[in-house]
Amino acid sequence: LATWQVAEEALLYAQWAQGLKAPDATQLYMNYGAEGSYLRLGNTDLKPEESNGYEIGAQLGNDKLGGSLSLFDNHYKNFIDARVALSAAIGLSAADYPMGVTRTENRARVQIYGAEVAAHWEFVPHWKLWGSVAWANGEDLESNQRLSSVAPITSLLGLSYARDQYGADLMLRAAAARDKVENAGDFEAPGYGVVDMTGWWQPAELKGVKFQAGLFNALDKKYWNALNVPTGTLAQPDDYYSEVGRNFRVSASWQY
Repeated sequence: LATWQVAEEALLYAQWAQGLKAPDATQLYMNYGAEGSYLRLGNTDLKPEESNGYEIGAQLGNDKLGGSLSLFDNHYKNFIDARVALSAAIGLSAADYPMGVTRTENRARVQIYGAEVAAHWEFVPHWKLWGSVAWANGEDLESNQRLSSVAPITSLLGLSYARDQYGADLMLRAAAARDKVENAGDFEAPGYGVVDMTGWWQPAELKGVKFQAGLFNALDKKYWNALNVPTGTLAQPDDYYSEVGRNFRVSASWQY
């Protein structure tokens, strides 16, 4: 990692990283599913994934007004892809598993590159606007196929109010359509925008305790997360794979 403080509120950086990731026990050995539905298979022949990653970027501004920009380019050998659709070549009948047969596989050479940008602005005390956009492109360099396991362009836009002991956020989660897919027949997920509202409270009397609550998909929009839709021809109607509608969640945590 190399950094250059070009000004008081401007930092440039560049880094190179190498990685090695071994397959876990689930990817190696776990088989689950049932005839009439789907089947996920383990793969004992999986090899460790090796990677070389390059990134350059900038961090600008301060807590009141600022942002960041990064560009990355990652190259993988034996890339571990968890949801590769299999054909009848492995000795199984597609008719027995209408929802598909998948297995974790190694891809010999993969490249994933992209960019991320984020910004924030505290326009009056306690109120902040913030947002981020992430774009990535993944490709199997052996087959020249687009990877369905890489998300399309995604973004977040939020308005936050925060005090020492409580706060709230109004957020818009959005994604572009996935109109370039790995295999003919893969589901092309349309773009979407979903509104969430969350709040938190840390009572002074209970040190380390934090309560959180949220209303998610507040407008009850029907949408699809491209990464959660199976590859290949879908065995169920498209709506079956859509994300949950309007829902409410609460949680409590204690740090000591």
